[in-house]
Amino acid sequence: MAGEFFDPLSFKELAAYEDSHFWFQARNELILWAIQHYFVKPIRYAEIGCGTGYVLRAVEQEFPVTEIVGTELFVEGLK
Repeated sequence: MAGEFFDPLSFKELAAYEDSHFWFQARNELILWAIQHYFVKPIRYAEIGCGTGYVLRAVEQEFPVTEIVGTELFVEGLK
């Protein structure tokens, strides 16, 4: 069942676009805004299905003392 709707080999291509594509940047801005607005100083942040870790990296940069955990079904995304 895993991979039936998503090709895990696409993570490499996805990672190449994330830094320059408006959609990924806007999504990160929205997520960071929500964390700042609702949690101010988050102690922990967990993301289930973190893909390449693009959001995790942004959260880590914005909140360096926050404990961050990410999980991903496909090992290819974690590479």
